[in-house]
Amino acid sequence: ERELKHLKRQAYEAEDNQTRLLFLDSIYHAYSAYRYDSAYAYMKQGLELAEKCHNTSYILRNKINQASILSVRGFYSKAENLLQSLNPDEMPYQLKLYYYFTYAWLYNYWESYAKNSDYAEEFRTQKKHYMDLLLQNFKEDSRNTAYYNYLLGERIYLDEPTSRKSLTLFLKALKMSPAKSRIHAMSAYGAARYYKLTGKFDLYEEY
Repeated sequence: ERELKHLKRQAYEAEDNQTRLLFLDSIYHAYSAYRYDSAYAYMKQGLELAEKCHNTSYILRNKINQASILSVRGFYSKAENLLQSLNPDEMPYQLKLYYYFTYAWLYNYWESYAKNSDYAEEFRTQKKHYMDLLLQNFKEDSRNTAYYNYLLGERIYLDEPTSRKSLTLFLKALKMSPAKSRIHAMSAYGAARYYKLTGKFDLYEEY
């Protein structure tokens, strides 16, 4: 809450639209982890401002933000249609990674919703496809990062849920990421999921 209060003040006091868009995006991401209505409201503010000042990068970024929130809230088809309307070839590097990540997690949520149905495997296949695109688009010098190690561990998990390689990657991502970061939390979940599936805690001591 302190961080959000600080970000809101900076957005309000911003001297130009580019800076205000940056802080609105930061507020969106801060809210997206736990208060979706507020995240959606700040995404809309960001999108309206970006369209008003014709900032192509932030128009794309906020549309991806919108698709992310829609998928989390269960509006899967709307999120899919929105992502399909965007062209990743027109996006800068970091935005393209975010695009493929959002696409992959859309199908992750959709698979969970469709669990035990005839459609679950279709959504799982789509998640694998977009995770492969995401990993392939990482630059070589960005592959020794917490984010890449987490994603690679998650991709291996999809084919081999009890793979020690995926656990090693999750633990590596944990060491490399700040304790309060989303990647740290997701990597911790990946490691905990391995321990739950296997009952093996031997590598925990190494971590």
